[in-house]
Amino acid sequence: MYENRDAPLWPVHDQTLVFDTGRQRQVAVLDGRVILPSGSKIELFDADTNSHGTATVTGVRLLNGTDTVPHQVCLDCDVDDRWWSAFDSRDE
Repeated sequence: MYENRDAPLWPVHDQTLVFDTGRQRQVAVLDGRVILPSGSKIELFDADTNSHGTATVTGVRLLNGTDTVPHQVCLDCDVDDRWWSAFDSRDE
């Protein structure tokens, strides 16, 4: 397709988004571009709420950026309920 001309260049953000697909909520942002295979476990800890949890990677996406925001790697995950319980009770 681009044999005789340059392919487009798309910058990719230096951080990776961890996203709970079941709850449609952001879980964390990892420093660096991290691509983990499906089934990988991410141990979660939040010092403010003393919350622990586990995110299991179910897929990897490249989020479309804009003219001002670079594209970003996103790890889609299933996150256990115990992670969200501290945040949900705090927000009530």
